Amino acid sequence: MKKKNHYDGFGEQLPNLRKILMIMKLTSFLFLLGILNVMAEVTYSQATKVSLNLKGSTVEEVLNTIENNSEFYFLLNQKLVDVSRKVDVVAENKPIKDVLDKVFEGTDVTYCVLDRQIILYPKSETNAFAQMQQFAVSGKVTSASTGEPLPGVTVVVKGTTQGTITDTDGKYTIAGITPDAILVFSFVGLKTKEIAVGGQTQIDVAMEEEMIGIDEVVTVGYGSQKKTSVVGSVLKVSSEALENRSVTNVASALQGRAPGLLIRTTNGQPGNEEISLNIRGINSWGTSNSPLILIDGVPGDLRQISPEVIDNVSILKDALSGAIYGARAANGVILVTTKRGSVNKIQVTYNTIFSTQAPTKKYETINDPVEFMNLYNTAQRNTSGDPNYNVLYKPEDIALFQNGTFKGTNWDDFLFQKNLVQEHRINMSGGTENVKFNTGLSFTDQPGIIKNFGNKKYSYFGNFDLRVNDFISAGGGTVFTRGNLYEPSNGIQNIMILALDMKPTANPTYIDPETGETKIMVSRWKKEARNASVYDAVNFSGEHTIMTDIVNVQAFVNVTPFKGLVWQTKAAVYYTHDYNKHFTNSYSDEWAYVENIRSIIYDPANNTLNINQPWSQTTTLYSTLSYNHSFNRHNIGTMVGYEVDKNTSQTMSAYRRNFPSKELTELNAGGTTAWTNSGTSWEWGLQSYFGRFNYDFDGKYLLEGNLRYDQSSRFAPGLKAAVFPSVGIGWLVSKENFMQQIPLITNLKLRAAWGQLGNQEIGNYPYQATYNFGNDYYFGSLATGVVISGLVNKNLSWETTTVQNAGLDLSIKDGLFSLSFEYYNKLTTGILRSAQVMATTGLNAPIVNSGSMRNTGIELMLGHKKQVSSDFSYSIDLNIATNKNRVEKFGAKEIYSNMIIQEGYEYGAYYLLKMTGIYQENDPDIQNLKVDGVTQHAGQIKYEDVNGDGDITAADRQIVGHKFPRMNFGLNVAVHYRNFDFSAFIYGVQGYDGYQQYFGFEPFAQGGRPNVFWRKAWTPENKSNKVPQIYNVDDAGGNWYNSHPSTFFLCDLSFQRLKNIQLGYTIPESALKSMPIKSVRFYFSGDNLLSHFNNKDAMVDVETRQDNSYLNYRYPQLKTYSLGLLVKF
Repeated sequence: MKKKNHYDGFGEQLPNLRKILMIMKLTSFLFLLGILNVMAEVTYSQATKVSLNLKGSTVEEVLNTIENNSEFYFLLNQKLVDVSRKVDVVAENKPIKDVLDKVFEGTDVTYCVLDRQIILYPKSETNAFAQMQQFAVSGKVTSASTGEPLPGVTVVVKGTTQGTITDTDGKYTIAGITPDAILVFSFVGLKTKEIAVGGQTQIDVAMEEEMIGIDEVVTVGYGSQKKTSVVGSVLKVSSEALENRSVTNVASALQGRAPGLLIRTTNGQPGNEEISLNIRGINSWGTSNSPLILIDGVPGDLRQISPEVIDNVSILKDALSGAIYGARAANGVILVTTKRGSVNKIQVTYNTIFSTQAPTKKYETINDPVEFMNLYNTAQRNTSGDPNYNVLYKPEDIALFQNGTFKGTNWDDFLFQKNLVQEHRINMSGGTENVKFNTGLSFTDQPGIIKNFGNKKYSYFGNFDLRVNDFISAGGGTVFTRGNLYEPSNGIQNIMILALDMKPTANPTYIDPETGETKIMVSRWKKEARNASVYDAVNFSGEHTIMTDIVNVQAFVNVTPFKGLVWQTKAAVYYTHDYNKHFTNSYSDEWAYVENIRSIIYDPANNTLNINQPWSQTTTLYSTLSYNHSFNRHNIGTMVGYEVDKNTSQTMSAYRRNFPSKELTELNAGGTTAWTNSGTSWEWGLQSYFGRFNYDFDGKYLLEGNLRYDQSSRFAPGLKAAVFPSVGIGWLVSKENFMQQIPLITNLKLRAAWGQLGNQEIGNYPYQATYNFGNDYYFGSLATGVVISGLVNKNLSWETTTVQNAGLDLSIKDGLFSLSFEYYNKLTTGILRSAQVMATTGLNAPIVNSGSMRNTGIELMLGHKKQVSSDFSYSIDLNIATNKNRVEKFGAKEIYSNMIIQEGYEYGAYYLLKMTGIYQENDPDIQNLKVDGVTQHAGQIKYEDVNGDGDITAADRQIVGHKFPRMNFGLNVAVHYRNFDFSAFIYGVQGYDGYQQYFGFEPFAQGGRPNVFWRKAWTPENKSNKVPQIYNVDDAGGNWYNSHPSTFFLCDLSFQRLKNIQLGYTIPESALKSMPIKSVRFYFSGDNLLSHFNNKDAMVDVETRQDNSYLNYRYPQLKTYSLGLLVKF
């Protein structure tokens, strides 16, 4: 070897000195190499291929040939490596490692490739060589999509436990690295990346999102599981879906994010949104249908937690995932996991949002006084059937508005005001290997869009994790929320009714000509139908305030005696307290009239004050022992646990009247002649034993079983206990050998489950007879006594819900496309209800287990995600859910005004006359078809004669419409381009009907304004076949037949709306280097900005809907425009 090989001149007599000099040379070489370090991830040695065809050549000749035909450079000691040995080498475009393995096969020689440099040495010198190669590697880890640094990324040397975690700036340093080491970078939700060191001392990494996410961890009951091993129906909603939304209740942000979870907001009032949650339909008509909500494993309230402190939300929808919670899980379970501290320096985040709001839909009523009076007169003539009827409004009355003497009021606009909502959220987190913490404060001030409505909310959140030693860890957390709701004494329902009742002929106030005082006007004329003034109700009726405190405190200890075994014990207290103060400024039933104008007379003697203070405390203690073990290809997981829950509740109230002034609103200021007070308390307990078993073979065949044994104090002795089992199987088809021929499919799983759940929400001890006080008896004189008011059933037992679930999960090309499909069949038996007894019994019916109801449906999730480049990525997600409800067993059918409960149909189905059109002039059916025996006339509603007897009666009613939504969907689109981010979320409901009658729909209810819909009413000139002639609903004339419960009042509540849209910009990190700021993001967020209602004539936003009434008198749904600033320090 003439050109490049170098040998030392030492012989065998000085081996130690030879080793030292060799180490010195290697150290100098590696130091120089570290200065020059090669930045490329793909090194020269990895990219270069070698071709040789040498037979009978010495090793020295082979090495020379490689050096002459490449940039490789060999270092060796001739005394330690025999280069005179002859070999045969034939290679065609082979990596250098393959060639060297062939050359030194069967010898004691090994090698180390450092990019272009190759060191040859005996295997016996490996330890000394390796020690002198070690050096430190540092670098920075960032997000490939946003460029932001990533804290908490795990960096380890492959095949070892040697590693570290990136700090808040995404930086890391790891010492003791050898050139042949491979660094593994991993983080939940990101693709794991492996990089060969090859002598580099700085390695920067950009990590991409894990498109499929099948290896992510999801929260389940009392623990967590890898998504790949989950067999039940568990859906995870990440924090990204909840952040930066201007919502005061997290439930609002969850709407439409999870198929099967139906969330309805029936009231937009600040602090009183009245949000209902149902998972896969309603299960019972006798007990609660709300899911169990747990925050970090213990009972909580979604109102008390701010979106920015949530790490993820898991929704347990079937019996396999929920049976571990037994008697509390019949309606599903929502598990909220909060963010915890991580190992890095302290990080502070400040998020502020300023918003303005408006109704998504205002009332649209007749506000022109002249049009109103003419329509009112027409309605009176139509209702009476007398064209010469003595109408209310005379021509001279109408002329006063036509000539400008009087001016009317647009009450649709009068009610609303502009508001400015502000939210401030600050968070601090950090920690070391032994102590980690996360804490934050938030404040929301939300004045209403209606004057004197609003809410202020204060929240504190904090948790910590403590590592005591290698075997023991502990932690805890506290969530505290205080809400201060305020509203006028009349409340939103009365105010919205009054807003509809105000006539456009009236003004809010007038000047009393006798005194010159400004007074409240109720109506323009004495002859008009009277009601209260909405102006008075909003401004002077008094004040209702509710101060709500919610506290959740918990602590836990984990003990890990040896690998795989974990013993966890957690204790928690969940406490709620309301201070409800309701002061009413009364007015007399007598009205003052000035120049025929009706106004209000206040009556301080009847001012009233109600104070109510309910509180509730639930204590929870549970302990679990879990063990996981793998051997060969078998993986086993077990968990057993014990839990005890106790609830104590109490309420106290006081009432007084006759306050001398509306400014004196304390209890002691009221009179003592008509005061009352009351109070009561109750408690219940639940004791449980539970367990779970998981098994999988080779990660392909999955088995899971759960069992819970509950004992509830709410049931009679002998019936307190019940067992709730569940079992599920799964097959990860994509791991089968035959699936390796289809590389596009990266995940395919089939799963099925069965289980039973219970429901203990039956009230407090309904099996016990109770006594009512306050009943007077006469025994020569009146004496107060007690009475048993109802029958009881001592055999009362649990409701049981049996759920069958089957699903398929599919991912193509590492999540480029994904699909999840589920079918469920849910049957609730033993439904708790009042027994059907004869009215002549004389006592209230007992509660019995009688009835069953079924819910079936399908759920579909489709996803597409793509990282187009380091600057651009996008994702599209669609979820669709259907549900069909049916009463299986009920007993005798029960009929109400517009609904029926009957076996074979959905619960509370609409039971109405079917409108077939409007009677036209000369219609033969006018004579042939009567309504309740009365002949109809042109312009009235025409109904279907179901029984064919020629007379429309209640017997002609039929089941129509859909009481519950048949389908709901959510569509989310997200785009990231450089420092810009954009997302849009669309939510919709289909196949859903409501019933709208009287207030807000039928004309002139309590003399109020009719909907503009009535401009389409039938007249001799406008022969409508959809809208009858206008009538006065409060007049008892022949046109009452238009008010029969019918499909005329049935309205489509289906809608589609842009639920949220966000556009953000993050300032580049390079622009912030001179400031103590890590990142700054500006963003715009909009909620409910665009809506499409299938019912074009809807009086209000169709989402303002609850049970069997249209509720036109709810606080409007809100359209919100927000600007936000997110700063990280």
